[in-house]
Amino acid sequence: MHADLLAPYDALERRTRNLLSQLAALSEEQRRFQPAPDAWCLLQVAEHLAIIEETVTRGLERGLPAGRRRGLRDLLAHPLMLTVLRLPVRVKAPMPVLVPQGVHSLEQVRQRWSTARATLAEFLADVAPDALDEPVIVHPFAGPLSLRQTVNFLASHFDHHLFQVDRIRNHPGFPAGGEADDEADV
Repeated sequence: MHADLLAPYDALERRTRNLLSQLAALSEEQRRFQPAPDAWCLLQVAEHLAIIEETVTRGLERGLPAGRRRGLRDLLAHPLMLTVLRLPVRVKAPMPVLVPQGVHSLEQVRQRWSTARATLAEFLADVAPDALDEPVIVHPFAGPLSLRQTVNFLASHFDHHLFQVDRIRNHPGFPAGGEADDEADV
């Protein structure tokens, strides 16, 4: 893997393992706690992050749609998206397919995420250095993203959802204590 991708990829991998370990240490009641009827629980946040990586890897495997180039709007939208992701504001998923269904166990989410991450690593391992800045996927808001931008998006998106994890865990109604279930070992 090219050094420009390795550092952000490794950081993303460490943060993912850390989040999954934190979730494994919680009880099922804590993992499924929703601060409001229309709010996501911790498992849904993790599922959403896995869905994003699955979607990105499918996009990388398909490649950029023929004739799709970066326009002025795309050049402006990408930095705007990264700025918004750095803020602790709520942002709706841009497509219904990215919304978690919330029916999975932590182990199922971990498995999906692991598979998507392995596919991403395989794809990134074979990238030529001169291809790092060529558009490879299309983000629904930011438009075409290069591999470098894609890995940075995944890291920024992940970090953005850590704000959500903190909001859920700090909610006054968040269930206290409790041992994690055996099935949650990751």
